[in-house]
Order: sequence, then structure tokens, then C-alpha cells
Amino acid sequence: MNKKSAITLFHATTQSRGQKILASGTISRQAPPAVGWSLQTSPGWVYLSDHVDHAVHWGNKVSILNKERELFYIFKINLPLSQCHPDVDNLIYEAWMSPDEAAEVDLASCLMKCHSCRTANDLIVSEHVVAYCTLPVNDYRNESHPLSDVVRSLTCHISPHEHILYEKHRRMMHWTAL
Repeated sequence: MNKKSAITLFHATTQSRGQKILASGTISRQAPPAVGWSLQTSPGWVYLSDHVDHAVHWGNKVSILNKERELFYIFKINLPLSQCHPDVDNLIYEAWMSPDEAAEVDLASCLMKCHSCRTANDLIVSEHVVAYCTLPVNDYRNESHPLSDVVRSLTCHISPHEHILYEKHRRMMHWTAL
């Protein structure tokens, strides 16, 4: 990977946190975790995905766990590769690596294995954070929302062979430029 180039990434969060991000103009690396997991994430990082489907999955999941059942936010971020680091936490939790193994994984391999990375920088709206969208939480109360099928479809783990079949769902997402 060329460290001087930029990458488009996504950050998903609950409605209440998404509104705070828009009001403050920053996705803060000092924000507390959205959910109290038994396996905590490392403090001081903003967690990102190179795959919008993963962002949909996580935005929906943390919203349900926080009992926020209306909408969740996904932020689109353009970030220089030099500011991106492997998501060691995700490599340990989802790729079942030991901490020593995870520490040896480079950014490209991490993105291939788990479609996630992290940055130790605050992300500034209009500088790094370039757009956002809102989607309905996958909840029976939102079944009539025009984008509920998008969330239901994209929260599934889609195999690389099926990825193209869901492109129409991704195109239905309405992004608001910042």
C-alpha cells in the first residue's frame, strides 16, 4: 500500500452519538466505547471499516445493545493511509489471533482478514469526515421504513461470491455531504 494515498473508510455509531459527532464536529478518539463488552477495545482509538456492510452490521448491533431502536449513523471518512493502523483488537477477537500474532499483522492484511482498522487521530468533520447517512435499526417498529430491507440484507455476513448481489442495497443508502 502506498502510505501517501488515502482510503475511504466508514465509522458506525448510535443515533445519539451520531448527533453528538455532528454537533461537535469531531469523532473523538477519547470517546468511551459505545458498548461495555467483556472484551474491551483499546482506549485512544477510533475504529473504522473499509466495508460499508461491516459498518451497517456494527451500527445496527451497537444501537440494539444500547437500546436505541430508531436510527443509527454511518460516517464516510477519507483518511491518509499513514494515519491507519491494523485493528489489533479485532484480529484478536474475530480472527482468533494471539496478541503477539495480531501485533505482527500489517494494515493490508488486517483489512483483508477483518475489514477493520483504527486511527489514533480525532476525525474532523469536513476534513476527514466527508458524509453521513442514517439507517433504521433492524427492529420490528421500523419494518415500514423504506431502507429496512437494506439493513436486513447488509447486516448478514455476505460472502465475497455474493458481494455484487447486494450492490443495489448499497446504492439505496443516501449520503449527506459535510
